[in-house]
Amino acid sequence: MQGSIFEAFDIAHLSASSINKWTGDRGAWVAHYIFGLKGEAGPAAWRGGAVEDGLTAHVTRSHVDPLIYALMTFERDAQGDLDDAVDKERALIVPMLEQAINAWTVAELGRPSTQQIRVETWLDGVDAPLIGFADYCMNGYCIDLKTTKALPSKPRYDHVLQAAGYAHARKEQKASLLYVTAKKHIIHELDCEHIAEAIGDLARRARGLQTTLRAAWAASGGDAERARLRLAEMCPPNIDTFYWSDSDLNVARSQIEAWA
Repeated sequence: MQGSIFEAFDIAHLSASSINKWTGDRGAWVAHYIFGLKGEAGPAAWRGGAVEDGLTAHVTRSHVDPLIYALMTFERDAQGDLDDAVDKERALIVPMLEQAINAWTVAELGRPSTQQIRVETWLDGVDAPLIGFADYCMNGYCIDLKTTKALPSKPRYDHVLQAAGYAHARKEQKASLLYVTAKKHIIHELDCEHIAEAIGDLARRARGLQTTLRAAWAASGGDAERARLRLAEMCPPNIDTFYWSDSDLNVARSQIEAWA
């Protein structure tokens, strides 16, 4: 093996979302990042992207109407799908975007310096860079937008890890998570202590992943294909997590010998 254990498995970098998936369901991580099996984004993801595009049009003072732009983004992804599940998400776009714009206005956030900027950093003891894309970077901190159907009383921990990764990469002392529903919004702020704790945890999780990859590689005698299969044996899917649909699981089981 030359280079890092991540390179041995053709992994160029990590992200907070990939580390969160590893923690939540190792089998889903193996299917996605080792075997390249990716489930399709659904209407909830389309809705989230549409609201973000609309908010971006607003905060950058674009000449495009934010509401129209958001709806156009959704229809680009939905491609005319009129399924009930799609319609329910479609109906949330306008009220969620209105809440996001209201939150931005009330907090007097102004115009961000950048949007969807690529950030990169390294975690202690991890032999691959952590890369992500921060939604909005302000003067000294980043804001990550989250659209959800229920407003959380405190920020979700996987979201905290993501925001902390952005702050760590940009050497910032705080970060914010903007949550919007169809009726409410809230901004949760993370201070330097929250960020430091989250980065420490993110690094521990990534080192756990790294150790598991090394174990699979050693058990395979350094053979790349055998290492992939050994890793799948070590990490069976947890079919009770939200990472799996029936169709995704069937595809995974048909293509990953250890799960057949």
